[in-house]
Amino acid sequence: MAFAEVRGLVEKAKAGGYAVPAFNSNGGTYDIARAAVEAAADLRSPLILQTYEPNVAYRGFDYCALQAAHLARDAGIPVALHLDHGMS
Repeated sequence: MAFAEVRGLVEKAKAGGYAVPAFNSNGGTYDIARAAVEAAADLRSPLILQTYEPNVAYRGFDYCALQAAHLARDAGIPVALHLDHGMS
């Protein structure tokens, strides 16, 4: 599944009266991102994976995006990727 857009997830949640969890993956830490995606998939909940710019700069933007895309592809739920506290 391709990445979902945060706005669409939030608008749908607002209309449906539920929340969308957003977890910081600590700049693409695999174990954190995988645990969040697996838990959301088990609960059939959409998910926003967040990443903090200095952390993802350290790990590499491409690495973080590819890892999140890989996890989202087979999750069976909408997953969005959000750059939290970006500098620009």
